[in-house]
Amino acid sequence: MNMALEIDRLAKSYHRSGERLAVLREVSCRIEPGRFVVIHGPSGSGKSTLLLVAGGLLQPDNGAVSVAGHDLYTMSPEQRCRFRGRHVGFVFQRFHLIPYLSVLENVLTPTLAIPAPAARARAERLIEKVGLAGRIEHRPAELSAGECQRVALCRAMLHNPALVLADEPTGNLDEHHAAVIIAHLREHARRGAAVVLATHDSRITGDASLRLSGGRLEPTPAAMIGTAI
Repeated sequence: MNMALEIDRLAKSYHRSGERLAVLREVSCRIEPGRFVVIHGPSGSGKSTLLLVAGGLLQPDNGAVSVAGHDLYTMSPEQRCRFRGRHVGFVFQRFHLIPYLSVLENVLTPTLAIPAPAARARAERLIEKVGLAGRIEHRPAELSAGECQRVALCRAMLHNPALVLADEPTGNLDEHHAAVIIAHLREHARRGAAVVLATHDSRITGDASLRLSGGRLEPTPAAMIGTAI
């Protein structure tokens, strides 16, 4: 069985003010389809960098990343973009919605690069499922933070991706709306996708919990996890 995500000895550094800052050091992990995995770590620990590299958005210095058995960084940039559009969904803390588009139009933006049959009908079903049917023509400025994050979630799910990467998706939300987002992500994992969520919130747990610290990824002791949302 192919892993949904396989990371092998990943390394990534940045150069700032003439100095080299190592963010990821020999990071390795294997995540099966259907798993909900949470990566904990404080702000600045490299969680966002790890997800960007894992999703094919940021070239690593060294190491390999495979999604559903496909090596992302042996692909050309164009091939990687097409593959990512079909197989990887991103959910970001700051939503990244297009302000002049409606809820429906924002959810459909992945089809601008990759047309999909019946995409509008699927988008409408997703919007209804997250309780926003009455907001389908609204623009982001007319929505609450929780509603914006649900729109972003629908956009990530449009192509039913095998891998969903969620970077602090509850960071701007209250406890109720955070729980709604986590519930939808858990459901997507139960349907067979792999979901990887990065957070500094120790209350959020998954099938497996890891911690990124000092550029390295390690299992989180059960006693440190806390109560799942």
